[in-house]
Amino acid sequence: MCIFDNADKVVSDWSARFEAELQYLYNRSVPYDLIIIWLTILFLAKKLFRRIPVIVRLSPVLMLFLLMGCSNALSTQTFDKGDAAFEKDILAYGARVTPAVAKIEPISINGAEAEPQEAVYRVGGGDKLSINIFGEDGLDDLLVAVDGAGFIQVPVMERIQVAGKTVGEIQTIIKQGFSTQFLEPWVVVQIVVHRSRPVYLLGEFNKPGVIYLDGPTNLIQAMSLGQGLSTLAHLRGARLRRGGEIAAVDIQALLIEGKSAHNIQLQSGDTLFVPSKADNKAYVLGAVEHPGVVPFSNEPMTLLKALTSVGGHLSSTALMSQVRVIRTHTALEGQLILVNAIDILRGRVPDLELMPDGIVFVPENGLESWNQVVKAAAPTLQLLGGVFQPFVQLKFLQGK
Repeated sequence: MCIFDNADKVVSDWSARFEAELQYLYNRSVPYDLIIIWLTILFLAKKLFRRIPVIVRLSPVLMLFLLMGCSNALSTQTFDKGDAAFEKDILAYGARVTPAVAKIEPISINGAEAEPQEAVYRVGGGDKLSINIFGEDGLDDLLVAVDGAGFIQVPVMERIQVAGKTVGEIQTIIKQGFSTQFLEPWVVVQIVVHRSRPVYLLGEFNKPGVIYLDGPTNLIQAMSLGQGLSTLAHLRGARLRRGGEIAAVDIQALLIEGKSAHNIQLQSGDTLFVPSKADNKAYVLGAVEHPGVVPFSNEPMTLLKALTSVGGHLSSTALMSQVRVIRTHTALEGQLILVNAIDILRGRVPDLELMPDGIVFVPENGLESWNQVVKAAAPTLQLLGGVFQPFVQLKFLQGK
């Protein structure tokens, strides 16, 4: 009805709009478009502003007056720098009042003093000697081998016990023996082949195998005889087997950190083993689904990754706020760490990185001391072929 009653106005209005659209299409430009958009925004803003109640429109003005009044009062307040209410450290992003690592206890023990080595070489089974009795045909170029019982065969004197004796002592024995046949014999004895004092180099040596000591030999000299170590050598994990016992050898501290106290003297029969980084691992024990060994990869091993590797499912009684981590730097140095793993799981703090031969223990009840941790973890660790490092054993013996 409205259209029929106002047909002439409607038609003229739409005609004007149509002509305006044509004018725009024929003469459009970027400035013109921007003007049209700006006018449209102003028109809509005006419409919306009229719909807002008056009291709401005036609220910004009222807030401004209130702030001006408060500022006058605050400007008269003096601040004391020592007042704890106004002076407070601002924590960086990710920092917490109670961090995930609740306590880190560094542990280190002194290594045993190296036994002094005798500078003079003593002959043993397998060595070969050159004996020269000058001026006597057939005796001026003797080459004899020391048998397993420690004897050599020499003309006239027959069998001579030489094991455990120095070259000078052997020379005196032979000279005395030949003095019954010759007048003032001139005797010279030399060792031409050393075979009685083997040392076995195993693992990541460039030339693993057997070397033979020909005198006092330290760790660096032994490594040079093995033509150095490969790039995969795990320097902190080296071990020395001597007389049925296994001792840790810190090649990292010796070569990289320059601690000469780790340059130990080797003895006959020693076995030096340097493992590969590819064999690095950590142990996850306690209230986890499958306690066991977690091998390292090219990526850093962290606490959450290790827990996930053994199943991820934890016992309902597991105390994730009391997780214990034994971080091994060397056999003689390490850290005993108390970790609040709940904060790590919730993303409040960064994950804790583990180190090779590290041990993670998730308790089922409160543990008051590291001594209790060692007692609880030891049976499973032994079944997995792992051992506590000396610095942990010292902590256990101290009963702390």
